[in-house]
Amino acid sequence: TLSSELARALTEELDYEEEAASLRAYKGAAVVPQPIADRTTRRVLTMTRIAGERLTTWLEQAPAPARDRLLGELVGEVAAQVLARGQVHADPHPGNFLVTDDGRLALLDFGCVLQLSREDRAAYARLVVAIAGNNSQAAAAELAGLGFVADDPDQLVDLTAALIGTLRPGANTADIDWQAAMSAQLAQARQLGGLVSPRSFVLLGRGLASVAGLLATYKPRLELHPL
Repeated sequence: TLSSELARALTEELDYEEEAASLRAYKGAAVVPQPIADRTTRRVLTMTRIAGERLTTWLEQAPAPARDRLLGELVGEVAAQVLARGQVHADPHPGNFLVTDDGRLALLDFGCVLQLSREDRAAYARLVVAIAGNNSQAAAAELAGLGFVADDPDQLVDLTAALIGTLRPGANTADIDWQAAMSAQLAQARQLGGLVSPRSFVLLGRGLASVAGLLATYKPRLELHPL
């Protein structure tokens, strides 16, 4: 599943007409380049230029309030993609983010996009609420419905809770010991046998890991729990 999904995503990344369509379909608040139709083909993509600074360069120089604000906007954008709109930018490494001259978040490179169905979006939302509310039975049901399988379903719920522990009420990303948390999560993952993930999570997990890396590095004061 992992290799076939990555192969499918790579094929789509090389289709620039598909990427142009994804750019036109974007409905979020971030700034994105616009394709120039009469200069775009399957092998050539021509877009408007966005003036800005690389996200990581900007974050290194920004005062803490501005840094926290922008990372909050980034987290909100990713959450909206996964839980509301269903068009997920599936390659959100720091090089694909800019901060514009007027301080807005810009997204680049829509070659790898995941489309989540309404049903999957609702299931992920219910999973987050179940984990935040310590409802292991509901979390196990949502994981199974999404297509996650493991030899020990209880261990799968525990690992999921560890991975998204920042979504618990009162948890603040600035107070988390990210290194200790990652070590504990890896130890749990090694003990989990028979794990099968749905195809959607192959790309979704990659994107969420990139955002988590930024939170671990810059430690903004953000509370991410659902209201």
